[in-house]
Amino acid sequence: MLMNCITLLYLVHQSIYDVRERKISLYAAAVYTGIILMTIVVTGQDIGDLPGSLAAAGAMFVYSLLSGGALGMGDAIVIATLAFTHKPGEMLFLLFTSLMLCFPVSIVILCRHGRKESRDLPFIPFLLAGEVIDIVVRGCCR
Repeated sequence: MLMNCITLLYLVHQSIYDVRERKISLYAAAVYTGIILMTIVVTGQDIGDLPGSLAAAGAMFVYSLLSGGALGMGDAIVIATLAFTHKPGEMLFLLFTSLMLCFPVSIVILCRHGRKESRDLPFIPFLLAGEVIDIVVRGCCR
């Protein structure tokens, strides 16, 4: 419960920052990662799934580099920080849900503005919505 609250506060902060400034707060990412790592150490949680989650986050870094900016590096950093609190299956569910939420908005923007203009779409608010859905689904399935 505590990690869910911390994660939601982190994503709300990063979402607001992403929409306003079109970038993320690296300071907030470092603080969030530090808090989560301290929580893991203090509570003695098992980190057996961490390599798999970090591998999923690493795939997002590779995609960010290969796509030429379709997914920004800031988005990849936020996804990587979320890997500390999510198991690999949860990470995939979160990414899939976020992309499915982003899809209709992208279609509307594409239809309204065409391909001539480049329109950036902040992805972190969709991660926030995906995280809320993830928490609700995990809470209902326990």
